[in-house]
Amino acid sequence: MGKASLVKVGLLGFGMVAERFHVPLLRAQKRLRLTHVVERHRDRSKKLQPPVQTVRTVEELWESDVDVVIVLTPNESHFEFAAQALRAGKHVVVDKPFTVTTAQADELIELSHAMGRLLTVFHNRRWDNDFLTLRGLVAQGAVGRIRRLESRWERHRPEPKGDWREQPIEGMGVLYDLGSHLIDQVLQLFGPPGRILSHLQIQRENVGAVDCFDLTFDYGTWQACLRSDCLTPVPSHRFAIYGESGSYLKHGLDPQEDALKAGVLPLAPNWGTEPEESWGALKTLGTDGKVRSERIPTLPGNYGEFYRNLAATLAGNEPLHVTAEQAREVILALELCLESQKTGRWVDWSSRGGTA
Repeated sequence: MGKASLVKVGLLGFGMVAERFHVPLLRAQKRLRLTHVVERHRDRSKKLQPPVQTVRTVEELWESDVDVVIVLTPNESHFEFAAQALRAGKHVVVDKPFTVTTAQADELIELSHAMGRLLTVFHNRRWDNDFLTLRGLVAQGAVGRIRRLESRWERHRPEPKGDWREQPIEGMGVLYDLGSHLIDQVLQLFGPPGRILSHLQIQRENVGAVDCFDLTFDYGTWQACLRSDCLTPVPSHRFAIYGESGSYLKHGLDPQEDALKAGVLPLAPNWGTEPEESWGALKTLGTDGKVRSERIPTLPGNYGEFYRNLAATLAGNEPLHVTAEQAREVILALELCLESQKTGRWVDWSSRGGTA
């Protein structure tokens, strides 16, 4: 696409994720313009400013002049609609999880190459403030040689919502939801593990999909432990990393989702920042044997970077931050977690075609 061209965007689906995340993030990008929304039965998107065109069928979206289609439908339909959009000549953004299986992911990647179209996945939590801060500390070697990482996302939701995410359908549940994010973050930091062990549960009544997981990614000399559940009244830390010379502990969640939910646009001053009392603590052991403790300023989060980079990539100015190949590795990890749960054993990363 030309460097000065405006990129027209269409949404396939207009639920909570569209309204809370994608619409405000798109509005913050001058080179991206939301023009079409598929709503089969409702007209909620007509309230958007500037106004968009509501269409009732996916075929109308394929026939429109949009350049990019964002697939926001239930997980099991991501593959079908992304494939249709690519065949219609559209660039495609798929909300996570990318697909349900690696076979589907591979087919979409091959199709995107054949059609000469961009394909990416909305792994926005690469721009969580705590993850950005943790990544910086790891790059600096702030805790020395790593011994253990804990990534926890605990919530208190004892009453099910009753939506499609909790149904006994392939690709549903917290493993594919939050699990996709936590896995993507670990793979971005450290690459693929040697092997994976998982313990998956359904803790709540009237829920058909996994709502609790404990995953262990083994890196030989150390392990990354990922956990999420819906029955923790008082969550513990979000991140903890331990090394041979220190540790870093971070509580609380990135504030961007709450800000978006409250209607604040990501153009607001101090977007993605948090107060000093929320900063994480770094403790290091000095050569004198004394422990030094300091509060580490949390870097500002920036979900808008996903769409800024998308526009820049389409203009030919930057490489894509989130590639389909990277998102495919997340799906592989999810498949290995399911296999480990089924067998009750460690599963090697290389056993299913993972790339080291």
